[in-house]
Amino acid sequence: MASSSYQRGRGAEYQIQKEMEAAGYTTIRAAGSKGKTDVLCWDDEQYIHIQAKSFQKRPGTYTEDLESLRAVPVPYNGSRELWIWQFRKGWWRRIALGSTAAEDAIFELAPPGDEETGGDAQRASYRRRRQRQISSALGLRAFHAETRSRRSCRGLHDVGDTS
Repeated sequence: MASSSYQRGRGAEYQIQKEMEAAGYTTIRAAGSKGKTDVLCWDDEQYIHIQAKSFQKRPGTYTEDLESLRAVPVPYNGSRELWIWQFRKGWWRRIALGSTAAEDAIFELAPPGDEETGGDAQRASYRRRRQRQISSALGLRAFHAETRSRRSCRGLHDVGDTS
């Protein structure tokens, strides 16, 4: 039985929850969400609004999704991210949104030239390696620490900043 786009999207949202909880965050999934945030994550230091997208063959541009997510109001210690899942392959890209498109931090997660290689063993090896890196709490914490430092470098509020 073929899976619907809703089922694929839901699977991506569950994967986000699993990875964020492994990294020490508390998560809530907005079931049946047609809104701007699919998963809300938080810990003692920050809030993260995550929109999940998935695709099977070709990724979209996600321009409208980025702009609608950019409009989500977040507290001084909050951030917005778009996570893009390639069905049956894993995370393709993560985008930590800034105030403008120029300030976005894009993290490519797909293997370069994956479509041209055609090597199943190479793709499987890459997926296992990336999944270990992404799923590790250290890797996820480093990802969010880097996005926090980028925000503070741009002069935006950082955790504990009361100005």
